[in-house]
Amino acid sequence: MEIGTFLISSRADLRKKLTDAGIPANANYADPQYRSRMMSALKAWVDDYYATFKNDRKPAYGDSITFTAQPPTQVTIGKLTGLRYGFAGMKKSSIHEQHLGYVAFDGSTLYVITTAFDAMSETGKFKTLEALKRFEPYLTKLMPGLQLPIAKLPNR
Repeated sequence: MEIGTFLISSRADLRKKLTDAGIPANANYADPQYRSRMMSALKAWVDDYYATFKNDRKPAYGDSITFTAQPPTQVTIGKLTGLRYGFAGMKKSSIHEQHLGYVAFDGSTLYVITTAFDAMSETGKFKTLEALKRFEPYLTKLMPGLQLPIAKLPNR
């Protein structure tokens, strides 16, 4: 499992998705009026993530593996509302690789939590599909209890 944190200042793609969803650049992202728009922006981020993986795998897999995406679902991640997403690479009727992720945004930081069963990944993965499937229910239960957003330290 991996947890990535990305400041919005370093993510032009996210800033554009927020603007495209109708959230002004200087908005208070925690304002409830922006909640559904925030989910639209995160869904667009997930859609781009899926497209990147699909394009990345195409040269190696050709038509032998089919990309199957799960529709993102709204979940609680700590004190944040985010999305759970995932996809599988199917070879005939068996799973060749499977990825599971969570994404949330607190107004300044994008939180991305991922894990997988994937021979091509170097980190954050399980060696077998069975191990990922055993871990998945625990991960689902952990998400609401995470300490997110990360507390900001006062400036000194």
